[in-house]
Amino acid sequence: MQTPRRWGLKAPPHRRPSRRSRRAFQHSCLGLSGLRVAADTQRVRDAIDVVEPGREQRDLQDASIVEADGAEPIVELRRDSRRIFRDLLDVLEHDAVLIALWRREQGFLVPPGNPLKLGSIEDVSRTRARIAVRPKGAGAQLLLLALLHRANISLDQLTVATPLCPIGPDIAQAIRVGRADTGIATRGVAASAGLDFVPITWESFDLVMRQHDYFKPSMQTLFNFLRSEEFATRAAEFGGYDVSVAGTVRFVS
Repeated sequence: MQTPRRWGLKAPPHRRPSRRSRRAFQHSCLGLSGLRVAADTQRVRDAIDVVEPGREQRDLQDASIVEADGAEPIVELRRDSRRIFRDLLDVLEHDAVLIALWRREQGFLVPPGNPLKLGSIEDVSRTRARIAVRPKGAGAQLLLLALLHRANISLDQLTVATPLCPIGPDIAQAIRVGRADTGIATRGVAASAGLDFVPITWESFDLVMRQHDYFKPSMQTLFNFLRSEEFATRAAEFGGYDVSVAGTVRFVS
């Protein structure tokens, strides 16, 4: 592999970057809390089939809200995801409670020093910066499309790097090897790859359950941990997480 010279970066070893992502953060915190997840995939799929037959598990993970401080949400629930969530509440017979978990910061990943001085999607378009993108339906891709819509810019006006990047660390890898100039991912991904980060917005992660489940000892153990100093410290280690509202009730049906 040739060393990319455009930004003076050295090519990293040819290996897939570690998946230091939302899942890694979740598993790390579960280990600290002393809880464990009992994975019953058939029960999950049966519950989803009640909501809408034939749906796969990942479709319930497509709903995301990305919000800017003091502003309206940039990306709202996709129409089908909003309908699925509403139907899920019907299945729960309006016996649901929504608990805040954390917020995660999303932004533009750029080489050290931000040589193209990118600060917005308008800058990406104007400079013809090569942008690495995620597959259709990914949260980062929904955010990109929302930013383009707000700026009245079409995706065709961007210089899109190929191939698509399945996960955030692949965005970072594309920038490190000189195949892209920027891309949207989390602050934690940027820090892990030694890249600079231009913040865009925050996305929220919440937990929905039946109201009576909220009072179970295991759930109270989890919520107490979410409000602990140990949890806040671990979030700070990953970077780009806001856990100030963790464990608070956001909605009761």
